[in-house]
Amino acid sequence: MYSQPDFGCSVLTSGVLAGAAPLRVAIATWETTTHAQLVSLLSSFDDLLVVGDDDDADVTLSTGSTIRGTAPVLALAGDDAEAARAMAMGAHGAVLRSASPSRIHAALHAVAEGLYVTESATREGESLIPLTAREQEVMQLLASGMTNKEIAQRLGITENTVKFHVNGILGKLGVETRTEAVVHAARLGIVTL
Repeated sequence: MYSQPDFGCSVLTSGVLAGAAPLRVAIATWETTTHAQLVSLLSSFDDLLVVGDDDDADVTLSTGSTIRGTAPVLALAGDDAEAARAMAMGAHGAVLRSASPSRIHAALHAVAEGLYVTESATREGESLIPLTAREQEVMQLLASGMTNKEIAQRLGITENTVKFHVNGILGKLGVETRTEAVVHAARLGIVTL
């Protein structure tokens, strides 16, 4: 069941610098109550402007597992595993749903500036750097038990390119072997076995 964020605490406002345009934030959520809560939260900051379309946004605030749109995404996660999964799927930041409004506000600005942000409660060793689309493809094929040669044939690339992607995956997941990568990626929800 979906866990509602707790936004019942007081909200600090910050001033907009003279002449500075507000940060445009799109909200990506499937639940209307949560959307309304987030609009209320973000509207309390005078340097944020909620927009209806990802294409018009500087940053997207997402409460779901889908990381999409043209703007960088800050994910609100229910726990550390969900935060790590969001980062691995391409989010530029992930904070827990229980984060204070000021922390969400700061994270939105950081992500909009191109920084990667994670909640301090995220466990050491979780993937903090997102896998590229090609790395995700290679990871799924690794999980299905394919060799580098088979992956190369399937994707129409060289074995050396596959080795390059596998090394990138191992580094991003903080593991040393293909087997560890598959187990870790499955635990994070990056691949299904």
